[in-house]
Amino acid sequence: MRQAHILAAALAIALCPLASTADTPRQIVGALYAPYLRSDSPSIPSGLELIGANATNSLTKAIKKHDECQQREQGICDFDFDIIVCGQDWQLSQLRLSVANGNSPNPVVRAQFDNMGRPEVVRYFFVREGEKWKIDEVIATCRDGEKILPDFALKLTLMKNPPG
Repeated sequence: MRQAHILAAALAIALCPLASTADTPRQIVGALYAPYLRSDSPSIPSGLELIGANATNSLTKAIKKHDECQQREQGICDFDFDIIVCGQDWQLSQLRLSVANGNSPNPVVRAQFDNMGRPEVVRYFFVREGEKWKIDEVIATCRDGEKILPDFALKLTLMKNPPG
């Protein structure tokens, strides 16, 4: 029965509309993962593009500077992986979303999933900007084989190491 619920949740997430039309933090994060869960997705926008569609103004500015650096340098500026999936390649399964501080002004959505058989965790920190929920920070706890890497904080990294 539990597998049926997980399958139903994955299907609902896969059918979820684009991230920019989602209303709740959980829906926004579910929409981020939808293209990665579809086997028929020939190309997926970068993780930063997907996050940027629902990012706070400050995170959007940091992502834009990173993108400009990559164009200028024709390569890697701060990191070279997709933070949404904790890697450059993906084969996602067992996606589970949970919300902490759901009734507070700063909910956190935790995405747990297996990527190529490795358990990964990415947390999305939300705030309200105007009437909409926006992603203000993304912290990934990724693995390199069996080794758990230090947490990677997207906005903190981009702000601490301004591209240029």
